[in-house]
Amino acid sequence: MPVELQWHASLPVLMATYRGTLSAKDYEKMCDERLKMLRNGPDQVVFVADTRDLLAFADAEAAARRESIFLHEKIVHTLLILQEDVYHRLVRSFMNDASTPYPVSFATDIDQALVELKGILS
Repeated sequence: MPVELQWHASLPVLMATYRGTLSAKDYEKMCDERLKMLRNGPDQVVFVADTRDLLAFADAEAAARRESIFLHEKIVHTLLILQEDVYHRLVRSFMNDASTPYPVSFATDIDQALVELKGILS
């Protein structure tokens, strides 16, 4: 599957690593699995989505609508790991929109981001 979900070994961090081409069916399957993992996980979770190796989400418009991960009751913070060019485009969009209520941050390196997450979680 183009998305691997796993819990961090020592932190309450659910990590999703995206690779290759994602289909609507893959996305829906991942959302269902992610929801199960969150239900069975700790009360406060940081969600990390590493999309650096995602090549395409070709039929995204065909994917069934799901509740935003940003709004899940257990998610206290979301961290998006992006390719550097995508990072520079997206971060400006979020920074310019003061009305965005989501606790989201962006990074280009997952190892450094996980070090910073320890500060958020303590």
